[in-house]
Amino acid sequence: NSTGGNSTSFWSWFNTEGEANEVTNATTGEKVKVPLCPSGPDQKMCRLVEKVMRKKDIRIIMDLNCHAHVRWLEHSLAVMVKEYWGVEYYCMHDEPSKLEDLNTTFADSKFENKVHVEKTEWWKKAAFENKKIQFVLAVDTLHAVPYGRVWSFLVAARKAGVRYVALDTFPESVNDISISTLRKRINFRRHPFKFPQAEFVVGNMTVEDADVKRQILVYDPKELPLKRSEKG
Repeated sequence: NSTGGNSTSFWSWFNTEGEANEVTNATTGEKVKVPLCPSGPDQKMCRLVEKVMRKKDIRIIMDLNCHAHVRWLEHSLAVMVKEYWGVEYYCMHDEPSKLEDLNTTFADSKFENKVHVEKTEWWKKAAFENKKIQFVLAVDTLHAVPYGRVWSFLVAARKAGVRYVALDTFPESVNDISISTLRKRINFRRHPFKFPQAEFVVGNMTVEDADVKRQILVYDPKELPLKRSEKG
């Protein structure tokens, strides 16, 4: 399901637009016949990123939890860097062992040096400096950190001129504002966030627990109610 903003038309387009089976190397012009997004549980996430890239002319992406998405990134990024001129993918993580794994994976020449693995405090403005990030994939991350860090990240993204942020939300959940609670879910449409309807909504994103609804919301950070946080 999808609701709000232009999400209905986006959802229809998301489901009906065929995946490119033939892509062109932006440098050599060589035709490459390969499915962009592999089948399986990660296909919707892959298609979301690829379709936002095409629909909104996005080329510079930051992924806050790249290690969680490496199953589809390992295949799809190799296709994206050939299909779209100017792609830069910033792959973020904070665990040394996983950073080492990511560096090994993306060192392959098929990624054309377009994937940048970084250890950084992504909720601070320094994470965005000198990158010109256009789109942030903030999925599988924000529910596990203090709310203050969530606000700081969104404010930093807006100040950096990020055009779109993708957030996962659980629309039937009630937020627990206790900082002592290890949260498993977050609902951006309820207190303390109360975010408006998103421009794009992709539903039915739940993989592990079919009884818990999960959606991906794609916002322009300028449309989010962040003024109180900017004062802090």
